[in-house]
Amino acid sequence: MLSLIKLNKPGAFATGTQFMESYMDVTNPSGLLAQGKGRLTYTYAWLACKDENYQTAYEIVHAESNVTKENLKTNLKLFTLLKMEKTVDVILHLEDIIENYDGPERIRNQKPKFCKEVIQLLVKAVKESPDKEHVSRLKSIFSKLDYAAEITDSSIEDLLLLPVDNVGSVQRKRTSELDALRRSYKPK
Repeated sequence: MLSLIKLNKPGAFATGTQFMESYMDVTNPSGLLAQGKGRLTYTYAWLACKDENYQTAYEIVHAESNVTKENLKTNLKLFTLLKMEKTVDVILHLEDIIENYDGPERIRNQKPKFCKEVIQLLVKAVKESPDKEHVSRLKSIFSKLDYAAEITDSSIEDLLLLPVDNVGSVQRKRTSELDALRRSYKPK
């Protein structure tokens, strides 16, 4: 599925759907994705976005129950909502994120990351919005997000193509050069 993204050819979403139906042996790919398939879900949703099928992409991301790739899920959700011109929903979602991640009651130690491209789309949508209240709400959100989140130069596609980490950064033990040498020359 990731190779379909890298190839960047028209009809990649149809090919991805065909893959899901034949190789995953399912007739309704969205039903399978609701079981929490992580990166597969987000890859499939991004293929829908590249095919400009934003409603389907939103439904795919929304069906995903797994929260292991929260940054990817949030960015995809915001991106699809912006492409469907649902600026109010994006603002509400960002306010929820601030409520969940701001201050000492932060769910995890890590700040959520927003892709620069998503933030730029949001700013453009708010500027073009006839409702000027959106501008003041967005200013308030951005002032709070300075403390609660990070903006990354990575695109959604970059986040999708990050290497898979089987061990997990929490479980990985840092070793010094001396420890590495000891292990290399350990007597048998």
